[in-house]
Amino acid sequence: MSSGAMSVEAAETMKAGQRAMWDAGDYPDIAQTVEGCAVALVEVTGFGGSDRVLDVACGSGNVALAAARAGAEVVGLDLTPKLLAEAQTRAGAAGFTIEWLEGDAEALSVDDGSFDAVLSCFGAMFAPRQEVAAAELIRACRPGGRVGVTAWTPEGLNGRMFGVMAPHLPPPPEGFVPPIAWGMEDHVRELFAPHDVELSFERRMNRVAWVSVEAF
Repeated sequence: MSSGAMSVEAAETMKAGQRAMWDAGDYPDIAQTVEGCAVALVEVTGFGGSDRVLDVACGSGNVALAAARAGAEVVGLDLTPKLLAEAQTRAGAAGFTIEWLEGDAEALSVDDGSFDAVLSCFGAMFAPRQEVAAAELIRACRPGGRVGVTAWTPEGLNGRMFGVMAPHLPPPPEGFVPPIAWGMEDHVRELFAPHDVELSFERRMNRVAWVSVEAF
């Protein structure tokens, strides 16, 4: 991992590429395999039914829907309009009223301390400037509130997959830290060290079943 800070220009270029990637693929289909992670994140965070919850990098709405089922007032925010449209469709079909915002995890378009819980399930970890994203998660949460993040670990399937792919990709910009670093406890402690927060960590395994190799 590089120790230098990534430039704003490099970060914006990466985000443009991410937006195109999420728009081109069938992420809502992939997201079905991690719905259980979103439900677990909501349960572990343990907010009350009257709480306001922000789902950062909400994708097709897994966390937002789980939080709405728990009775929360929910706002979902994502970089990609296509995914927001899918999330809105899912929420409508489920009978939930959720506010959807197109936005950036590095510059959340919400007021300081306006949410009781700020959550992100395999989303904020992809923000190019991780220290900026971490600060924004804290900024959006009220004092005494809860921030919850799920991330792949380097030892898991996705972490190992990223490791295999990395040598075959173009060199990253100066200051790049791989998303999988969010799955390393020491790194997360560094990200949140400037903020007055109490951290806790929990490792779980997400099991996905397929009927065949061809189906996978």
